[in-house]
Amino acid sequence: MSLKRSSGILLPVISLPGKYGIGKLGKEARQFIDSLKRSGVSYWQICPLGHTGKEHSPYICFSAFAGNPQLIDPEWLVSKKLLLSGDVKKIFGKGKVGAQIDYSFVEKTSEVMLRLAFSRWSSQKFLELKKAYDRFEKQKQYWLDDYAFFMSLYGHFQEESWEKWPDNVRKRKQLSNLRSILAQEISFYKFVQFVFFSQWLELKQYAHSQGVGIIGDIPIFVSYDSADVWAHPELFLLDKKLAPTHVAGVPPDYFSKTGQLWGNPLYDWKKMKEDNYNWWMEVFKNQIDMFDIIRLDHFRGFAGYWKIKATEKTAINGFWEKGPGAPFFEALLKKAGSLPFIAEDLGVITDDVIALREQFKFPGMNIMQFSFDTAEDSAKLPCEYSPNSVVYTGTHDNDTSRGWFKSVKSADRKMILEYMNCSAKDVVNEMVRCAFACPSALAILPLQDIHDLGCEARINIPGRFDVIYRWRLTGSPLKKSDEKKLADLNRIFRR
Repeated sequence: MSLKRSSGILLPVISLPGKYGIGKLGKEARQFIDSLKRSGVSYWQICPLGHTGKEHSPYICFSAFAGNPQLIDPEWLVSKKLLLSGDVKKIFGKGKVGAQIDYSFVEKTSEVMLRLAFSRWSSQKFLELKKAYDRFEKQKQYWLDDYAFFMSLYGHFQEESWEKWPDNVRKRKQLSNLRSILAQEISFYKFVQFVFFSQWLELKQYAHSQGVGIIGDIPIFVSYDSADVWAHPELFLLDKKLAPTHVAGVPPDYFSKTGQLWGNPLYDWKKMKEDNYNWWMEVFKNQIDMFDIIRLDHFRGFAGYWKIKATEKTAINGFWEKGPGAPFFEALLKKAGSLPFIAEDLGVITDDVIALREQFKFPGMNIMQFSFDTAEDSAKLPCEYSPNSVVYTGTHDNDTSRGWFKSVKSADRKMILEYMNCSAKDVVNEMVRCAFACPSALAILPLQDIHDLGCEARINIPGRFDVIYRWRLTGSPLKKSDEKKLADLNRIFRR
């Protein structure tokens, strides 16, 4: 993929402001897109939009396909007469506008809202919407029924992991009676996905009308507790009892001395190859419909992945296993026609990973926070970045640049200030300017760095589930002064 010289802002949808406790696919999202247009910014990069589980991580979802119901905008439901304005006031009360997402509030209000909308949907005609629903159900038939049935069973069995369900249900045998009992619930979950995708595609079209593209994100692995593993156990490394034999993670690295034990089941790549990677083809088809460019999470896993026995307590004792490599992307290219991917090529990067990325001309990623480590002789400075790459000051996994700068050792701090030619007070602003100036074709800034926010605005800490994905804005994402600053940087550095 060839990138034009341009810029983008990284901001998860959940972090948008608003009165509903979490960012929604409504007017605040459109206002942010308007602000990007005025700033001359070409892309909005988000985190995955999947239906998250109890951990609230967009990288741990109930499905590789389904959207997150918590992002559904109630005002859209009102516009379609699926809710009344009074319903919204009754459900959300005064709302929640704090800087931390209160997931208990979000879960409760989203559930009540969607159940009420579904009851109206079930009892009234909505002829045009139901025609659209029929088209949606047909388009998403590969995954929609399995997902809706899985979620219905999840509720039926008191939200226990599917490994604890009755044996016949785990193994998908003699399910007709349960399917009949849960028919209404299955319809509910299908309806929710119809609403989500309808809203998302309207938002995407609006972004396009404003000249803004959307950069999405595909997690490389799926959660064990997902419709994907339950419906397709033959595609994963599971034992006869359908428990994982090996799980995913990464060896010790910048983020952790014991590595990261993600716990996701690993793919049986040999089995997947037998049907030309059909499951993955469907995943990519779904994502390409949703986004303009897609960040391939943990790209190195397609060349080689860290394989850890499921009994291990840390990721230290794993080993490298060869991934599907070039044949996988060749199959995808043949089916899709183009591969609009950014390779997240961070971590332990070996020659085979570089060769795979270069073979398909995928832009790689440069993280400026990693460039100023005096202990790393191989670290590239911003002036050395490849034009076919994307530069970030930091990602959703990093601390904000202000928080990071406060934590670096003195030798690194001296190097940073010398390179940026500035004081400690101005270092984040100069990092932003440096990102725009460097050779990388695409420069993407986390919104927190535009505002020079500290570690209180960090999105995620890898390996921690108690603090992740809770930060959100309480005011406008970009003020007029921010828009002017970004517009000037885009003009000066020809982005």
